[in-house]
Order: sequence, then C-alpha cells, then structure tokens
Amino acid sequence: SGKPGAVVSWYKNGEAIIASEYFVIEGNRLRILGLVRNDQGVYQCVADNDAGSAQASAQLIVDSADTFSLAASDGQPRLPSEPLGVRASAVGSRFVTLAWDPPVQRYGSLLAYHIFYKEHGSSRERMMNSSSTSFTVTPLQPNTVYSFRLVAENEAGMGRSTSQISVTTTKEQAVPGKVKNLRAVALSPETIEVTWEPPSGNGPTAAQYKLFYIRKDPEPNEKETQIVMKKTSYTLHGMDKYVEYVIRVEAEGANGAGLSSEPITVRTLSDLPSMPPADVRAEAVSSTSIQVQWSPPPPEERNGVITGYRIKYKTKLRGTKGNTLVVDGNDVSYTITGLDPATQYMIRVAAVNQNGSGPNSEWVHVDTPLEDKDEGQVAGPPMSLKVQPSYDSIQLSWLPPRDERVMIRGYLVGWGINIPDVEQVKVAPNLRYYTITGLKPSRDYVISLRAYNVMGNGFPIYETVRTTSIGAAVPPVGGIFDAHEMAGSLPSETPVGVRADAISSSAIRVTWTDPEMDVPYSRQYTVRYSSSAEGGGQHRYMNASESEVLVEALRPNTQYEFAVRVNAGRASSPWSMTAVNRTLPAPPSSAPRDLTVVQPANGDPHSLTLNWQPPKYGNGEIEEYLIYYSDRADLPDKDWILDGVKGDRLSITLTNLLPRTTYFFKMQARNVKGYGPLSPVLQYVPGAPPPRLFQSAESSKETLSTSMVLANPLYAAVGVATILLLVLLVVITAWCVKSKGVKSASAGGYVAGRKSTVDGKGPPDLWINHPHGQHVRGTEYISESPTASTNDLKRFENCLSALESPPPRYHTLQGNGTLTRSY
Repeated sequence: SGKPGAVVSWYKNGEAIIASEYFVIEGNRLRILGLVRNDQGVYQCVADNDAGSAQASAQLIVDSADTFSLAASDGQPRLPSEPLGVRASAVGSRFVTLAWDPPVQRYGSLLAYHIFYKEHGSSRERMMNSSSTSFTVTPLQPNTVYSFRLVAENEAGMGRSTSQISVTTTKEQAVPGKVKNLRAVALSPETIEVTWEPPSGNGPTAAQYKLFYIRKDPEPNEKETQIVMKKTSYTLHGMDKYVEYVIRVEAEGANGAGLSSEPITVRTLSDLPSMPPADVRAEAVSSTSIQVQWSPPPPEERNGVITGYRIKYKTKLRGTKGNTLVVDGNDVSYTITGLDPATQYMIRVAAVNQNGSGPNSEWVHVDTPLEDKDEGQVAGPPMSLKVQPSYDSIQLSWLPPRDERVMIRGYLVGWGINIPDVEQVKVAPNLRYYTITGLKPSRDYVISLRAYNVMGNGFPIYETVRTTSIGAAVPPVGGIFDAHEMAGSLPSETPVGVRADAISSSAIRVTWTDPEMDVPYSRQYTVRYSSSAEGGGQHRYMNASESEVLVEALRPNTQYEFAVRVNAGRASSPWSMTAVNRTLPAPPSSAPRDLTVVQPANGDPHSLTLNWQPPKYGNGEIEEYLIYYSDRADLPDKDWILDGVKGDRLSITLTNLLPRTTYFFKMQARNVKGYGPLSPVLQYVPGAPPPRLFQSAESSKETLSTSMVLANPLYAAVGVATILLLVLLVVITAWCVKSKGVKSASAGGYVAGRKSTVDGKGPPDLWINHPHGQHVRGTEYISESPTASTNDLKRFENCLSALESPPPRYHTLQGNGTLTRSY
C-alpha cells in the first residue's frame, strides 16, 4: 500500500529474482513451484515509491520429505500400493490428460492421488492432486518431454510411487484467436441472446464456434452445456427463470479450438411465481381470529425475490365477497382478526414478487368457535390413549381432555425406551391420531401424551407398550375398536375435502378428511383414479390406511381424477366428489417422428427442407425443435451443426449447404422442463428418393447403392424400357389365352340350365346369387368398349354367358336321388 503506488521487487540472498516458470511473481506475492533444496535462503521483498522504500525478509528452509505415517495395530504402517495402468489418454500442445486404475491394496479409503511431473532433464518436480482416476495437467510447454509419476494416499499416508512415464507434448498449431465483444442479453425469463464478433488478427479463420454455458451456482456433478454453430449469434431457450448463467465462446478452426473468451455472467428475467406457498395451514386462535401459516415456494419456483404474500379469505356462504391482505415476504404466518364467531372461513395464500402474484394455494377451511375458550390455565390430560404396536412403529389414538372450555393449541407426543420423552413431536390440535415410526423391535416403549397452550404443557397421560419382533403377526387390536364394531357394519360417511397435489411429473399426493375419524386405524380407504388420456379412462384403485396416499407411476402432464371411499368393517361409503389435477411436465420421452428431407421448390442446390411430426410423448407443450446436421455421421454430438425453430413449426429450410453432398440429420424436442432424446440418424443422398421414415446411419448405407443407380439417368432408362417390355408380353399372352377359351366355349353347344331369348340374354338367376352379389350383363361390357367389332362383342357375350350362367337345375344328392326346382 502507499500513495503513490509502490513498485515491489524480490531478492534471494541479495540477488534480484527474475520471473520464470518456477518463480512466479503475482502482484505482491512470490510463488516457488517445484521446490528443491537449492531454493532455501533469505528472501527479501522491497517496495519503493516517491516517498521512500520499505523492505521485509524471511528465511526459507527446505526440509527433507515427510516420512511420518500412521501405524496399524501391529505397529507396521499400511500404506496403499502404487496405482496401476498409468497412461496418457490425451496429449495436446499445452496439456496432458492422465488416466489410471486404483491400487490393488488400498488399506482403507483413498484420500487423494498425487501427480508429480517435471521437464526432462530438470530436477524441479511439481505436484498436483486429484480425487478421481483421471487428471489434466496444464499449462505445459509445446513440443516438450515431461515425466509423470503417481502416488496414492490413504489415512496412513502416501504409498509407493509408480514408475515414471514420459510424454511429449505436440507442436503448437495455428488456431483462431479469441472472439471479440461477447455479449449476452436476457430477452425473457427463459431466453438469453448471445452475440459476438469473429476473432481478429492474422490467425486462421474460424470455421465454427462453440458456445458453453452453466449455472453460476451449479448443482453437484453439473457440467457445461456445449452448442456448436456457424453463426456469430445464438438464442438460448429453456433456461431457468431468474438464474445467473456463466457463458463463454470458443472459435474453432481446422487445427482445433482457440482460446476461450472471457466468461460473462447474465441473469434471466424474473417472472411470476410458478407454484403457490406450500403446507398452508389455518387454525382458529379465538372466536374472532384465525392464524394462517405457510412455507415459501421452492427456490426454483419463485422466479424472483418474494416481496410478499397475498392472503384471501371469505366465508363459505354463497355470494359473500372475499377480503385480501398482503403481508411482508419474510413472514410465514399471519393472524387474521375481526372475524365473526361460529363461522366457517375459506383461506388461500399466493406468493408475490416484483412481477405480481403467483398461483393460489388450495382453499383451507377453518371454523371459528362460538365463544373464546379459557387459556388462563393448562389443559387437563387427554382421555383414552390407545396404542397399537408393530415391529418398527406404534399407532396412537386419543380423545381430547374432558374440560372443553380450556383452549388447546396442540398435543405433545413423547416416547422412549423404558423412559418417556426421549423424543418428542408436536401434533395439530384437530388431530386425534399419530404414528411413531423408526422404532426398534422387541423393545418396551413408554408413550406420553399431553395438550399444550400458551400457559404451557398440560397434564400428561402415559402408556407402556412393547414392539413386536420382526415377522411376528400383528396382535388383535382389542378394545381400541370395540366401540365401533357395530358401526362397522353400517354405511360410513363419505370422505370430504379430497385434494390432489402434483408432487412431480409422475406422482400426485391425494389427501382427504374422514368425518368419522374417531378410531383412525380401524378404517381402510380405497382411492380410485383415472385419466381420459390413459387406458381409455379405465379406473385404477389403491388402498390406504391413513388419510393420504401418494399415487405414483403416472404419465407426465396428464390430468387425472381422484375419488375416495371408506371401508369400515363390512360396509363401504359412497365415492367422494372427484378432485382433479395434472401431473407436472417432464422432458419429452420420445423424439420427433416421420422426419423427411426434400429439396425446396425453387431447386436451390444449397438448401434442403426438413419436415417432421411432433413426438408421441411430448410430456408438455413443445417449445422448440433442435435440428442437428453434419456431413459425417461418426462425429460426436457436440460437433454437429445446430439449428432450431419454435415448437409451433413442423418444418425448416436449411441453407448454405454443400451441393452433391450426403448429409445426416437428427432432431430432438424441448419443452419447459428440458430436452428429449435424439431421433435416429437420417441420411440424405442427393438424387435418391427422399426417405420418409427414420433410418439409422447403418441401414441407410445399405440403400446407398440403389440410390446411386436410381440417380443415374442411363440406368433409369434401361430399367423403364425393360419393365414396359415385360408388361407388353404379359398383355399379349393373356389375350391369346382368352381368345382360345372363347372359341372352346362357343363349340360346346347346349349348356344345361340356360334359356335363350330373342336378344340372346338369359334371365337373371334369382336362386343362386352371383359370387359378387350381382348378375353381369353383356350390355355392360358393350357400353364399356364402344370401339369393338360386332362379332367380337357377340363372341365376348357368349363367353360371359358361359362363365356367369347359373348351374344346372339338377343337383345330385349324395348320388342317391335328384331334387327338382321349377322356374
């Protein structure tokens, strides 16, 4: 520090230090890489400006390598053996990627791998660490020989080293420079426009560009997304709302990609919250007030900073107007006052950000009491605590305290092995049941239950119960259901308040309220659900023992209807009113279909038009189609050229293509949740008939020879002439055969069962139907062939009469007699 700024110089043993590959001077810091014993000495840092100078010194001592390691129980250290199969998987001019296999003897978990490397002939060895079985060492010098070795480390220390391997980096080749003026602008909550200018200078021209982007705060194992294109701009779609992204671009030439641009950061625009607050609850705290509680929407669904919550409440009476309150965004509860006693209210909550209000939660129903209860004293003990154990859980049910005039804010359930209240949980005041889970089998548990209010915990009630052993049958419930055995044979009340909440793209949680929830686990429930888009609307069923169930294995973005009924004893209630909800969208699970490639109408040899159909399983509204194309089918996906169109279009015209070049195409669709699978590769061969179905690159190769033949005009002419000659021969042969048959029929004389008339036409046979359902007349053929001669027509008519006339009147019946039919 200092004014004006100081110039910093470094000295070793009084001699100035010159910056090099091993002595790296970074501002006010000195780093020594590949430390050796000769580096020890006295180092000085001197700062000079117009006001004077100041200096500080320190002595560096280079000690021998640390050989200390933990010992095993027998006194001998158990260090890991050397890694196996060390190899260079990729070599560039500035980097070497190493890969290896774990050691055979690890002696515990491996903490890290240490990569030691140095230039050939140098004594300065540098080290880098890796937690996986591959690592890229960079930066290195071009066309230089390096030596590498590896050491594995466990909790006892560093093990044996591998033998050294030598790798020579490649020569530096000319590549494009950095792109200029990289800019990114958020166009919408899900769209970012990225633009840049080609690199300048004397380097090679960029053939294409690679755009990389990733969240600024990436999720675990999240990697950069890469897009290849030829244009100097691209619009990113399907981005997460109100999320910061880090974007960079590389220019790629014939010798590979150049240096990456400096990364830039851009945040997508905010939007309305896409989900309501979760876990909305309401409880009457007095005859004129209700406390509402909720949890904020998930962070990825807020789409901005939550500035408040909008609470709407109204009475259940038809025609009443609702009231709206807005509370601060940091609050997760609010007490509504000034309400009417003995009235049922409906309450819902919506999150608010700078763009407005998001979707509302489902209505929550709560009744205010007729008069305020006494909260000046603690509550008495609950009545009739009943328990039902299994090997890992205990089901509880109870009745509220006898004195109903005392306010109850909730119940406190406690349990422990042989002693109570080792663990505790609070239960809502309107519940009369709870299931303790995660218990150990064959243990004695002491259960405690007490009501609480603002004055504190009330008087407890205790019950001791032993969990069953694993595999043992659940004992009979005994007296806990005795009071309801008679009621089990009578029809139960229909469940009310059925609610369906979408949890994911394949699951919906269904909850309901049982009006007769006195003894919860004596009753079973059946949930019926169906969808008109799946199975023809056929109903499916699930059983449940509690007042909620998670229905899974559903189709994404599909609307389902749910209904519930109670099964108590030998009777069942009527089905409840249906609750309807739609599963959340998911990325498309199938690719676009029926991809075809045709030449444009104007015959431009540099253009092709692609047509397709939407995917069979879009799992949501398709927002964009991505088209990948290349003149080489074996390129990795990231190196194909990419283009895209909006989801409401089913065709695209690609321009600037090379004429007389075979191209390969594949597609994928994108919706609000992400990208679907790629379609099979479709090959387009110039001059061949356009394929109308998906073809793999292998199958399309089989048709390549045929396509080439069809594309040759000479081959096509010879083929057409051959086909015409064969058709002519078939026609002449058929005519000759038919003429011979007509003469034979004319010479046959009388045909039994045929009557002649003046005009030569026989009457229609009304007893035996013609095989085609009608009688053929000669005049019909005459009208169809007006140019035929009279003799030919008569001969043709006689032939038809012989072929189409009915059989004789006399039919032999098993050779024993005759049956006569009169006309």
